Amino acid sequence: GRRFESSFPDHFLVLPESWPRKTRVFRYNFTLNHSLIFSRYAHDCMHARIVIVDDRSTNLRVYAQFVAMMGPDFSAKCFHSAVEALEWLNNEHADLLIVDYRMPEMNGAEFIRAVRARSTGTHIPAIIITARQDRECRINALDAGATDFLQSPVSHIEFRERSLLLLGQHRKKLELESRIQNSSATNVENEGNDGKSM
Repeated sequence: GRRFESSFPDHFLVLPESWPRKTRVFRYNFTLNHSLIFSRYAHDCMHARIVIVDDRSTNLRVYAQFVAMMGPDFSAKCFHSAVEALEWLNNEHADLLIVDYRMPEMNGAEFIRAVRARSTGTHIPAIIITARQDRECRINALDAGATDFLQSPVSHIEFRERSLLLLGQHRKKLELESRIQNSSATNVENEGNDGKSM
């Protein structure tokens, strides 16, 4: 692959030579509007851990670099094996899953279905990477609980935009659930105090 310098210091992107040149060459000089949008989403999802599952090393390297270019508050945990990723998730948490559909041990839909079967994996946003013609794969992935899709070969800008959007939505949902639980606990405590004072 070739090395492409980006406008983000100390980061570069390695993409396969087999990809069309118009796909391999990206413009990283975002407009001010893009920067403002991305900054807003990034603020909503600070310190996010993104789990990436793909059996191809080249893809893992590229996607991990995409995450690194999102900033220091984002980290990537990469797995060649869906089975190993599931084992890791037994004791660790993820804020976002990015999973290739076509893998040998377990396809992306099967992986997402296994994650959704766990109480801790019900609400984790999940992006499935598919080819343009994989209509049936997308339907299967949706049925399994996929949140969104990325088309292969993956654009860095789309990767970043969709990831930040889902992470921001996920963080806000968790904060809302936390506020509801705290409010419910406070109401129960107040009712108990009222009962004692009667």
